[in-house]
Amino acid sequence: MKLIVLGLLLGLCGTGTLACAPLSTPKQIVTVKAVSHEAVFTDSHGRQVTCVANSCSIYGGFQRVDITQVIEVEGTRYTLSCSGVPFKSAVYRYCEWLHFDGDQFSAEIKGKDITIHARSGGNQGKEIKLRFRIVDVRAEKQP
Repeated sequence: MKLIVLGLLLGLCGTGTLACAPLSTPKQIVTVKAVSHEAVFTDSHGRQVTCVANSCSIYGGFQRVDITQVIEVEGTRYTLSCSGVPFKSAVYRYCEWLHFDGDQFSAEIKGKDITIHARSGGNQGKEIKLRFRIVDVRAEKQP
């Protein structure tokens, strides 16, 4: 790291004397469209309930949620994941999905992480930032 910083300061990067990688990945601002999601809720006994799209309503008693969210950005499909708790918490990571397929949101992609600016519980709730890990990227299949 010290060599890269020194190379940047002396102007040696990319000159053949020293090959330097960028210090950080710039974030990319995009508009995303929700395509689909699946949520797996787990209770304290290890029992699980799987919800696909908006197929079920879950209330209380669950300690963990694992979410797989598919979004589209300019013809490319991204599969995202999030694991955490299905309730607001100051201690644990909160995890929620994009509630309505087809809705569009502003987002920031940085490396393998994406932050989506949405609203809690749908389009009328409080503004929130949902953080996901990008696990797969594929070009959308053409008909």
